[in-house]
Amino acid sequence: MKKNNPSSSRKTTQKPRSRTMNEVLFIALSTLGLVYFAALVTYSPTENPWSGDVALTEPVINLAGVFGAYLGDISLSILGYSAYLIPISLIWLGYNIHKNTGEKPANRSVSMIRLVAMIVMVAFSAAI
Repeated sequence: MKKNNPSSSRKTTQKPRSRTMNEVLFIALSTLGLVYFAALVTYSPTENPWSGDVALTEPVINLAGVFGAYLGDISLSILGYSAYLIPISLIWLGYNIHKNTGEKPANRSVSMIRLVAMIVMVAFSAAI
């Protein structure tokens, strides 16, 4: 006969995030993705502060400023055109968070698997 163990019969339920928190995450991730995308699109090979020999002495052309020049240079040097998948993924993540407002959040292990899959996708697409 099985003993009724109250600790094993309890299920931990996650409360859904509030609508406000989902909107804040959506706006933050979308903004981050758009700034990242702008940094990649307006990247100029003449201003390569990370991989180049010269420091930035003239005003930068990059829409995201000096930070965008560094971000674009590092991303495109390491990942190539696969770097464009990162801002797209950030915007998509923000959209999915906003779309699923009020629903029960996914299991943490599922979220971690999705994150690892996205990282593997970017890394492998850079290797192609």
